[in-house]
Amino acid sequence: LKPLLLSGRHSSLLAVSGMPPKLDLLVVFASVAAPLAAACAQLPGKNCGDPQDFSIAPNGCAEVTDIARGAARCNISATTMTTGAWCAISHKNDISLCFEDSCYGAGGLISPQVVNWEKLAGTNVLTVKTLHTHVCTVKVQKFTYCCVEHASSPHGPDPDLSQPPPLVALV
Repeated sequence: LKPLLLSGRHSSLLAVSGMPPKLDLLVVFASVAAPLAAACAQLPGKNCGDPQDFSIAPNGCAEVTDIARGAARCNISATTMTTGAWCAISHKNDISLCFEDSCYGAGGLISPQVVNWEKLAGTNVLTVKTLHTHVCTVKVQKFTYCCVEHASSPHGPDPDLSQPPPLVALV
């Protein structure tokens, strides 16, 4: 693409780029919008493991992919807070938690404490999305998740999610 001369005159846009003005604007819009559709940050897999801390920029997300694909019950907890000049006090919910199109908390969550959320079979990616779209970065602290397959899954028995998973020593 050739650089565009934005003089406000359609004839100069056409003369510089060689394309009709409406196409120029479409190309400019597409080149600006493309970076907004970036992939989610990949978090270390810690299913039923230690807490982790991370930040999500406006319009951003983070995800974990170490969850079994079978039907499972999930416990998820975190503490959220916003940072930024205009974000000292959050006036809206900070994040959503999703397995594909199945999201917990219709309007979003502040410091979620989710217990026994049913995850459908076939999904294994948990996505944490910020609901802030402009200037607020969301700090997620003490993020833990534990998804354990249950009896309706062909992969294992019904777990007791009130207790931590047993430790297994490899010899």
